[in-house]
Order: sequence, then structure tokens, then C-alpha cells
Amino acid sequence: MGNEYNDKEKILEKKYSDKQSKLNVEICNLRTEYNSVKRELESLTAEVIIKHYDFSDYDGLASEECKNKLTLLKNEEKDLIKNNNALSITSNGSPPLSG
Repeated sequence: MGNEYNDKEKILEKKYSDKQSKLNVEICNLRTEYNSVKRELESLTAEVIIKHYDFSDYDGLASEECKNKLTLLKNEEKDLIKNNNALSITSNGSPPLSG
């Protein structure tokens, strides 16, 4: 009976070890995927910020035209906020809290 118990224990230990190895590989793969997605998010966030501050859009505009453009942009921003279509972007790279 002792050998039968030892055999079952070894089988269970082997199954546990195999399962643990598979889970470790899966965890490693998920971490790699997470890091890849995180880098992509950081890159896209940087692109959005760069595009947001693209001053070449204002080349050749006179002072009064800049004031008019700024007023239009402020009105557009107010409309987006009022209609819940605005985005909240943080400067530390963390996604905004939903709610």
C-alpha cells in the first residue's frame, strides 16, 4: 500500500510541476504582451500630444486670426465637454479613471 501511495504522490507532483511550468510560461507571455501594449500606448499617447501641439497649423496666421481660431477651439472644447465627448489626458502616462 505504501508503494501505491508513493506512486500516486509522484504522479500528482509531476502533474503539479507540469501545470506550474505551463502557468509560468503563460505568465511570461502575458508580461511580454503587456509590455508591448504598454509601449504602444506610450507611443500613441506621445503622438497625440505631439499632434495636439502642432504649431505648424498656425503658420501664416495673423494675430486676429489666431484669436478667432482660439475662440473657435474653445467653443469646440466646451461643446465636447457638454456632450460628454471630451477625453481626459494625464501628463504622467496613466490612463484616466473612468466614472
